[in-house]
Amino acid sequence: MSRFYIDSKRATIIGKPSAAHAAKLAEDEAKRIEEQKQRLGEKKLKELEEELEKHRAQNDIPVPAEIFDNFPIPDVKTIEMINVLTGRSQPNSQFDNEVQKHLDNDAAVIPYFIEFDHIKSEFVELTLFFTSTDLPANLRPYLDLYFDSFYSLPLVDPNTGKETHFEDVVKLLDQDTVSRGCGVGVNGMFRQLALVVLKTERAKYNEGIAWLQRMTWNTRFDADRLKVIATKLLNDIPQQKRDGSRMSRACMDVITYDYEKSNIAALNVLKQAKFLPEVIKKLEQEPETVIKALSELREILTRPANIHIQVQGDVLRQNEPKTSWLRNFALKAKTVSLAPIPFSSQVWSKAGKTPGKMGYVVNMPSIESSFASHVTHGPTEFLDPDYAALIVLSECLDTLEGPFWKQLRGSGAVYGANLRVDVESGFLSFTIYRSPDALRAYNLAAEIVNDYASGKTKFTKQELEGAKASIVYRIVRKEETISSAATEAFVNQVLKKVPANYNKEFLERVQGVTPEQMQHAMDKYLSKVFNADTSFVVVTSAATKVKDISEGFKKIGFQLETKNIDDI
Repeated sequence: MSRFYIDSKRATIIGKPSAAHAAKLAEDEAKRIEEQKQRLGEKKLKELEEELEKHRAQNDIPVPAEIFDNFPIPDVKTIEMINVLTGRSQPNSQFDNEVQKHLDNDAAVIPYFIEFDHIKSEFVELTLFFTSTDLPANLRPYLDLYFDSFYSLPLVDPNTGKETHFEDVVKLLDQDTVSRGCGVGVNGMFRQLALVVLKTERAKYNEGIAWLQRMTWNTRFDADRLKVIATKLLNDIPQQKRDGSRMSRACMDVITYDYEKSNIAALNVLKQAKFLPEVIKKLEQEPETVIKALSELREILTRPANIHIQVQGDVLRQNEPKTSWLRNFALKAKTVSLAPIPFSSQVWSKAGKTPGKMGYVVNMPSIESSFASHVTHGPTEFLDPDYAALIVLSECLDTLEGPFWKQLRGSGAVYGANLRVDVESGFLSFTIYRSPDALRAYNLAAEIVNDYASGKTKFTKQELEGAKASIVYRIVRKEETISSAATEAFVNQVLKKVPANYNKEFLERVQGVTPEQMQHAMDKYLSKVFNADTSFVVVTSAATKVKDISEGFKKIGFQLETKNIDDI
């Protein structure tokens, strides 16, 4: 290590962004294109266009249907899902199985909600889910700092006052746990929730619970540690702000979510870029203000009404599955009514409640292409009768070798295009990834969708079956391990408020989707993405294209503001 990493000679190159060089690159590119046009001439350009169309036609020759017919798609009813038995900490729950009976035999009275999802495993995963609805606007931006520091703070014994250095805390955690994590959101959804998770060996069930208790309530907010973590978070932001795709989504979140109520808005990288320097300055000059804010945040999150707990593991082999929590997770409280699980669709901004016409064209000197995010309202309930049809419709359009792939990517309009149906947020989005002209790409996509909506173009039987098969595979894969199946059991029953076998039932709904149902979903939801009156748009683009893109979207009904990324 000394020879190669410490003592060896080295060269260091430091790259710094340059606005002048970015402008020069844009000018050079425009000049290069014009010179190439002059060099080739109109005749040669016409020949090259004809050559391109010839190869494009060759590339678009459909695969013979009989090839697909040789691979019949099985009935989803034959798919066996991993069985997870669920019990709850409260007696007389709705579950009638051996797990619930085992839990009821443990007489401990637990004042908080615990779901036990039984799987045969030598490991136990313990997760605390916190609802953040009660957080005031001034504390919500601290969530990332709070959870990034969760396992990196000194620990104080509440009985003796003895303090354990954070490095020693990490070593002790490594001895008793297999893995650990925390953060805001669950599986990319439910961003109004936060979670803390520990995984231990089955024999260390009690130790795992005790560690959750210590790390949740007994850590000390140390100003020096907090400054290190806040600085790290801040240092990660410039790289994110150079990502055109990420910034188009971030700017869209600014439009659609309420900053005072939404974690997505409060933790938006563009907001954190302004918030974190203030926090670091306070930690240097008046650290007690940050420590007070984090203490208040912790007090609110850890109120009994805001905590849902999941235990996944071999519950039947734990002699005292409930008593262990009473003994090691000493939350002194009477049984309280639980706060409802919040959805992101409940914290839309005023604009987010009525999509239409508005948006941004964002100048980003760090990129050469353009990226876009188009958003409208979608279903807001997982049992919505149109959900399955909308998912199938989206898959038909943006699947590999599907209409978007061939006509958008194949024509060079985009590198990637994607439709996403997000029930938890209540938004249906169409994203354009790396396009030389995001306006042209959007218009082409709108033309494709309108052709299907009008009946001019129809999906073939093979396209429909292929889309359904892709969705089935994706859903089944969510439960490919016993651990992921247990996680899905909790997510379905507690967060989504649907039956435990929801995924299995949804497979049948997907396989049963008809062209008529897809047409209904097209008219009710998808067409609105491509209508200026019912959608938002954000485009991030190189400076040279901003004006043309803004004027182009204005012609089709959008009223876009031109922004620099640092002004949002």
